[in-house]
Amino acid sequence: MEFPVILVQLDNIPNIEEASKKLFENSNLDARPERGEWPQGDTLRKRWLPGSAEETLGVNKIIYNEQLEFKYIYLTAYIERAKNIVKSQNDEWLDRSDRINKVETDVLFFENEDSVYAAIYMNLTKSQYKLNFILKDLMKDEIWGSTTLLPPAFHISDSTYYWLLSKFLTGDKILSESPTMTIKSFTGYSGAAIDNAHLMSGEGERISALLGTLAFIFGDDTLKSLRLSISFNENENFLFELAQKGNVRLIEYEGEIAFEESHKEKILLTLILYKLITPGIINSFEKAEVDEEWNSQIKLEFIHSVGEQIISKVKEEMEKTDNMQKEMANEKVST
Repeated sequence: MEFPVILVQLDNIPNIEEASKKLFENSNLDARPERGEWPQGDTLRKRWLPGSAEETLGVNKIIYNEQLEFKYIYLTAYIERAKNIVKSQNDEWLDRSDRINKVETDVLFFENEDSVYAAIYMNLTKSQYKLNFILKDLMKDEIWGSTTLLPPAFHISDSTYYWLLSKFLTGDKILSESPTMTIKSFTGYSGAAIDNAHLMSGEGERISALLGTLAFIFGDDTLKSLRLSISFNENENFLFELAQKGNVRLIEYEGEIAFEESHKEKILLTLILYKLITPGIINSFEKAEVDEEWNSQIKLEFIHSVGEQIISKVKEEMEKTDNMQKEMANEKVST
C-alpha cells in the first residue's frame, strides 16, 4: 500500500469531538459561483462525505494493539468549482461536466499532543491547487478558525537528517527503544537543488551514496527529505519518505496489520506514522542533543569521517582499475 499525506493543523479545535461537531454542522456547503454566469437553480457541490460505507462523520476508534487504540474521523472531501468558460460559442450552457473542475480525496482527522490534525491524502508538489480547494471551500476560517499547513511540530531539521545518516553509517542504527525503532536501510534522499535516489542498503552501492551525500555539503545544499526503511516494534517494517515539512509518503509496509476493509489499513498506518514514528524520530533527535550525543562539532566529525571513507573507496577502485589495465596489457603482449 502506497500513499502520500499532507498535514494540516486545526489551530482552534480543542479535540476530535469538536471537529466531528463542525463536520456535522457544515457537511454541505453547496453554493453558486461567486463570479460569472451560472444556470439558475444549479449549485456547486462542496461536501464532507463518509470515506467509505463503513464510516460516518462521527468519531471512530481503531485498535493497534492491546495497549493502544486511536480515535479518528475518516472522510472524503468533495469540491466543485466553475471553470472560466461555461458557455459555447453559441451562448449555450456547456454540459455540467464541462463547466466544473472537481477535487475528491480522502481526509483523516486525528488528535496528537492536545492538537487536532487533518491528514489529506495528496502529493504536495503535484496537488497544490487541489489542496487550496479544500482549504478555502471546506476548511473556511469562519467555520474552523485558523489552520496551519505543514505544522512546525512535525518539521524535520537539516541537522536531524544528518543525525539519521550518521546513525546508519556508524552502525548504531537504533533510533528509539520506546517505541522500538531501528534503521534497516537508507534508500534515498533529495535536496533543494537536485533530486537523487541512491541505494545504501548494500556495500556495492555505498560509495555512490556517500559521494552524493557529500555533494550536498560541498554545494551548500539543504536536505529536504530522506527515504528510510525502519523496523518498528521488531515485527513491522515501514519504508517511507520523510520530508522536511513533515509531509510523508508511505512506500511499502510489511507487518501484521491487515483489515478486510483496505481503507482501515491506510488509516492505521497513517496514525502510526504521525502519532508514533515521526514524533519518535523527533524526540530521539532532541534527546541526542540534550545528552550531547549530537551537536555541530560531532556533525563536522561525521562529515570528515565520511570523506575519509570516500577517499579510501576511491583509492581501492583506482587500484583495481590499474591492476585491470596491467592484466590487459600483459594479455596483449602474450598474444
